[in-house]
Amino acid sequence: AHSHSSDASAPVVPLAAAPVEALHDGVASLKALIKAAHDEGRRGVLVYWAADWSAASVAGTTLLEPLASSAAAMRCARVDVSGSDAGMALAMAHVLRPSVSNSRRLVLRAGLSFPVVTLFPALPDATEALAKGRSVSKADEATVAAAIAELAGLPDDTAEEAEDMRLEGVIYITDGAPSLKAVLKDTTTADARVILLWVQETEGDEGDDDAEALEALQAAAESAEEAYYLAVAAVPAVEAAADIAETEANARLAAALGVKRFPQCHVYRGMKLESRHTGLEAIEAFCAGIVGPSAGGERLGKEAVDGGAGGARGGGGEGDFTPPPRDLWKTETRRFKAGKGAFYAKYPCLKCGSAWWVGTDWGARCARCGAKDTSSYDANEMPLQSRAAVYQTYINAVHAGEVPAYDGYCWVPPSR
Repeated sequence: AHSHSSDASAPVVPLAAAPVEALHDGVASLKALIKAAHDEGRRGVLVYWAADWSAASVAGTTLLEPLASSAAAMRCARVDVSGSDAGMALAMAHVLRPSVSNSRRLVLRAGLSFPVVTLFPALPDATEALAKGRSVSKADEATVAAAIAELAGLPDDTAEEAEDMRLEGVIYITDGAPSLKAVLKDTTTADARVILLWVQETEGDEGDDDAEALEALQAAAESAEEAYYLAVAAVPAVEAAADIAETEANARLAAALGVKRFPQCHVYRGMKLESRHTGLEAIEAFCAGIVGPSAGGERLGKEAVDGGAGGARGGGGEGDFTPPPRDLWKTETRRFKAGKGAFYAKYPCLKCGSAWWVGTDWGARCARCGAKDTSSYDANEMPLQSRAAVYQTYINAVHAGEVPAYDGYCWVPPSR
């Protein structure tokens, strides 16, 4: 084993690549691996979070062996988050959180997208190392290599600010005033506003307005000419407060700011509150204001939605819902009336047949007709049994480079 030394004259012995470890005992096994990495003179530990409900996570497991072979400075490990209670608890501590609209369902923390890895520095104190873990979203060999290169330079004060507040997507406020102040301070020099959406964790369908408000704000923030960051603070219902300890600080902040009705959004510029909007209709009106007037539910001509003459094929126009070339399936994005759309070849909308979706969390909407993905697929990302035949028809169309005819409405975020 190699030891850390300040002797500059000591010969540098190359580290041998280590096999990928499977962490079955949660935090205990991760701490043990961090200690081993430190004793071996390695830079840290790379943990791959394997989620069997995510196609991107399953596909990304092919990264592990090449990384373990090429990144000898790291020990590499895999955590199957659904494999054990210990694995789930470890994932909850670093990359997962309760859903905003349903606290019983777990999703990735805001700003993260599968595949996800977390890098932990090999410190003498494994507990301190856990606090300094940094996650890499949409991990590939290039982004992980860059993160490993930066790992050695982590400052000592990163424990409290380990999560990058400027990740693309939604910022999830978990500890009340300190989180909010950090976000506002972080965006002060970015000439951007911060939209803070207050929601209440509820059971069943009671949180539908909260979820719709979040979707509307996401689409509006992405389409607005000015720069906006979007943050969400969840406050537990009174009867659930004891079960969601991490949001107690949010409840205190909500009380201090006079938040009594949900959903409610506050708009900040710098450290100053500019405006507040209470209720779904008021939030939708605010969204319409920052993106400008739009004809809600504007009907497109058949040529446009079919990618014919009305929607320049391959040009990414508002009406071009045709599949991109096969080699661009995983990377192509286009701008639609509903916002920035991503292409998911395996998941066509089972209402209209388009495979373009707006939004990355559970409940994303079809960029063409506005149907939610939950109306087509179950929690395991499989087509609903009643729609299996339609699914096969639309999958065939995707592979043929076609989009089924659809004489419906082109969805835009609500603007009433």
